[in-house]
Amino acid sequence: KKIMLHVSRFIKLKGLPTIIQAYEQLSKEFDLDLYLIGGSKEDELYEYSINSGAIVKERMTHDKLNLYYSAADVFVTSPNYDRALLASAGIGTATLESLASETPVVSNGLGAYLGKAESVGFIPKNYDNLLHSLRLILNGNAKFTNLNEKASKYYDWSLVIEGFLSRYKHL
Repeated sequence: KKIMLHVSRFIKLKGLPTIIQAYEQLSKEFDLDLYLIGGSKEDELYEYSINSGAIVKERMTHDKLNLYYSAADVFVTSPNYDRALLASAGIGTATLESLASETPVVSNGLGAYLGKAESVGFIPKNYDNLLHSLRLILNGNAKFTNLNEKASKYYDWSLVIEGFLSRYKHL
């Protein structure tokens, strides 16, 4: 069985309807589970998520969450941010945690990755491209290796702080 993973609050801004739609389509082609983790009963799409056929887990501790990252074949997120905001928002903690667990990423937010994004996953330009990217990973035609090492080169805390200080010096 293949596993798609999404970790965030269950809200439209995080692109949850798009991810569920992709899961529904891809589950016709693959023996596939979608794990949605991180929502709560107060989230606007909690009931939608429960009724989607996905396996829904509310917020959990990082030590438990790491098991899901490691078990997943692909981490997917599709935030509905404006492109300019998406670029300045960074790639997000969940994406980094996925890479630390050696799980490739499909996310339009990956464009803010400081390294070569194509070495850790795919940046879909639209819904059809999202499906294509997920298919490549799920059918084994896209291989990504040493994701933890690649991400840690750019997202070590000392490097992040150095980058911020450098930007502030130019203000």
